[in-house]
Amino acid sequence: MKEYAYYYIVIGMYIALDLVLGGIILIHPAHTKDRKRHVPALQIAGITLLLDTISVSMHAIKHIYNLNNSFLDYIFPATDLVITTMFVLAGFSLLSTKYPSAKTITLSCICITAIYLSFLFTNSMLIFGVLTIIWLAVLFTLAVIRVRRFNKSLFFHYSNVEKHRSTWFIYILVWAFAIYPIYKIASMNFGRADTLYCFYALMSMTMYVVVSYNLITQTSDTTTTFAELSDFEDSESATETFQAEEKQEMADMYFTPDQQRQMTERLNRLMLDEKLYHDPELCVDDLVKQMGTNTSYFYYFMRDVMKSSFFDYVNRYRIDEAKSLLLKGEKVDLLAEAVGYNSANTFRRTFKRFTGLTPSEWRQANGDKSEE
Repeated sequence: MKEYAYYYIVIGMYIALDLVLGGIILIHPAHTKDRKRHVPALQIAGITLLLDTISVSMHAIKHIYNLNNSFLDYIFPATDLVITTMFVLAGFSLLSTKYPSAKTITLSCICITAIYLSFLFTNSMLIFGVLTIIWLAVLFTLAVIRVRRFNKSLFFHYSNVEKHRSTWFIYILVWAFAIYPIYKIASMNFGRADTLYCFYALMSMTMYVVVSYNLITQTSDTTTTFAELSDFEDSESATETFQAEEKQEMADMYFTPDQQRQMTERLNRLMLDEKLYHDPELCVDDLVKQMGTNTSYFYYFMRDVMKSSFFDYVNRYRIDEAKSLLLKGEKVDLLAEAVGYNSANTFRRTFKRFTGLTPSEWRQANGDKSEE
């Protein structure tokens, strides 16, 4: 018993963490407040953690009572597959209100069932492992596509996209695509399953904490109207291959020349007179209230009339003001905050994105030799 004390400590921590995180996620305030669109993501993640508690408990029972070659050996592969898939689907659900759709869930169930049946009929962990890796590769590919599209859509809603990017979702992918198969292959070939399982448990606990934290904070802090942004995202993807004249036809269809002129003048006036771009957290929600419109209408206006993302539009004002301050010899760290950036590093990256030069390089190229 003492020989495996570390195993029982890790398993106890694992079960406790699953129960705590699962409970917190399931009773999260998003269920009762104005962010009910996030409930599917939270429900899936919470249920997944509770299922994982059952799986870990069964593993502990098998180890304590030395139940080798028991029915539990046929249950673990199924629970592992389901838990891994559900956690990825939780991420899909948060990134878009349209996912996971009924079609996605149905196909996932069919694939999981087929993989598990292959294990039951062949009793071969090798075949099961290969099919599992293929399935995880499919999930990985779909998730990367979804994350890239979601991150791209953020440029139409935020003037500062860095803290809203869904890079946390990569933790799910790394765990699902790398850690789980490595653990399975190693446990089949090198024995000491208890030690390997402890490594797997510690890595899983780290991933669960990171993902759960991001699920909770993103559903609490994000002000994006996800349903509208998701609709626009799909529209943007469908029309990104249009020629310029085709997009102009769409602009003319949605906005009359007078509407285009009035909205453009109103938007430019808000930026020039009130300098709204000085707010580092400025987003579409802030502007639509002052312009008396809605977010969906504004997204199309920016794309089809202004020919720009919201991010590019706002940051052009910031960069233009920064250029004038640079020529006056202002320090980069000071002027970054003055023109609407939370940090000098964010300012430098954005400045180079627009000019191709760092602030100091641009200042030197334009005749001022002041140091940062």
